[in-house]
Amino acid sequence: WPGSHRLLATLAASDPTRFQLMHTLGQALEEAGVLEIEPVEVKAQRGDVLFYDVLTAHSGSENHVAGSPRLAFNMKWGISPEQQLALAAVCRRPI
Repeated sequence: WPGSHRLLATLAASDPTRFQLMHTLGQALEEAGVLEIEPVEVKAQRGDVLFYDVLTAHSGSENHVAGSPRLAFNMKWGISPEQQLALAAVCRRPI
C-alpha cells in the first residue's frame, strides 16, 4: 500500500499512548485510511532485495518455487518501530 507509512505515522502521532505497540497500529489500517489505497503487488525474483519503511502496510503470499519453499532473510536497521512512533509524535509530523 504505497504511502501507507505516512497515514500510519500520522495516526500513531495522534494518540501515542494508544499506539505504543506496532500490533495496535496494525489493527487500525481502516481507521488510518490505508484500505482506501490500491495495493501494489511486488513480485520479487531470486536475489532481489526489498526495502520499505517499517510503517508501510504490507502482506505476503505463498513463497514457493516449483513446490520448494524459498527462504527469506528479514533484517531491520535504524530505530525501532516504537522509537519511530515516539519520534513522529514529538515532531508532530510523519517521518
